[in-house]
Amino acid sequence: MTATDNCSCKRMSATDNCSYKRMSATDNCPHIRMSATDNCSYKRMSATDNCPHIRMPATNNCSYIRMTATDKCPNKRLLSTDNYPHIRMSATDNYQHIRMSATDNYTHIRMSATDNYSHIRMSATDNCLYVRMTATYNCPNKHLLSTDNFPYIRMPYTDNCRTYVFKQLTTTRTYACQQAT
Repeated sequence: MTATDNCSCKRMSATDNCSYKRMSATDNCPHIRMSATDNCSYKRMSATDNCPHIRMPATNNCSYIRMTATDKCPNKRLLSTDNYPHIRMSATDNYQHIRMSATDNYTHIRMSATDNYSHIRMSATDNCLYVRMTATYNCPNKHLLSTDNFPYIRMPYTDNCRTYVFKQLTTTRTYACQQAT
């Protein structure tokens, strides 16, 4: 990662299983550190990075990305209890496809095709308030599995799913795309 990337294009190879990654202060992501014993238990970036406080718990094998209210997207919520509490990637990804663009402020968070969320994008003009899905998902008829864990994803008028919001339908955590009220 270069200084100009501003925390963009963070990648880890499948062979190291996210066990270690260090970047120097010149990378503009000076505090990303992962312990081999924790198996990616934490990833921290300083508040000056524009990527503050991204953390992953050890027990979930890098399955969660959390962002605190101090980051550049403090008001976007996927679940009501936290800011960005459950952005999931498949265990097979080993976080190879997490991308953040310096110009977009967390605009291109991508998950592998195995997650059925291969094209989740946030627009720079939306200030990370919206998560977009591509036209292939055809929002009105697309049911999301409980493992997708993306309730309350709002999409702007510019995409194929305009005014739709995912709402919880059953206690089994199955979600469908319904028109927003």
